[in-house]
Amino acid sequence: MDPSISDSISNLLNVYHRSNSLGNKIASFGNFLPLVWVIPSDTLRLKISFFMKEKNIPNSIKRYRKARGLQQKDVAKVLGLKSASMISRWEKGLCLPNTRNLFKLAILYRTMSDALFIDLIKQMRNEIQKREQRVLRKNEKKKGRSKQTN
Repeated sequence: MDPSISDSISNLLNVYHRSNSLGNKIASFGNFLPLVWVIPSDTLRLKISFFMKEKNIPNSIKRYRKARGLQQKDVAKVLGLKSASMISRWEKGLCLPNTRNLFKLAILYRTMSDALFIDLIKQMRNEIQKREQRVLRKNEKKKGRSKQTN
């Protein structure tokens, strides 16, 4: 690996570890909070999910549920969940629904899946654009230096 890339990654990965209620390891990287769950099992599985570093994940799930006149237990039944506890956790922004459940919620609430997390998407878009601009400026400086040496 290119040393500059390695240094950039090292700088970006200011990792701190916490444990969630299940005892799985969670790591945070820079302004983003990609959650890395190391699930104890015979084979380690890693799941990475990027979202902005916040206490809770901003979402509109509860607003859409109430607009449909549904209770959490009703949504849980329709989605095939055993209890409403996961619906509560999603609405509070404690965790994200998996992709399949996100699509089910969008269908049930008669909206697009991104509408359920529009504030999160806006925050992520702003952060990605800032990072993109930094990378582009850095690349332009490198090109300028290489032209001067040629």
